[in-house]
Amino acid sequence: YFSNYDGVVHCAMDGWSSPLVSSYLGVVISWWRDGKLRRATLDFLKLKASHTGQYQAETVYRTFEWFGL
Repeated sequence: YFSNYDGVVHCAMDGWSSPLVSSYLGVVISWWRDGKLRRATLDFLKLKASHTGQYQAETVYRTFEWFGL
């Protein structure tokens, strides 16, 4: 869907831990298309390693690659 899109795509992320000590990262995006603001949840990831910036960046990068961003 995004491989031919030449506009700007904005990303927001939020991470949290459940009471059972599982950690998650939500990735949402927004973009303009056909004069309308579009929004989508791109991914909801269970984090399997330490919450370092490097790990989170690599995880989100793989998600972007998967969706052609």
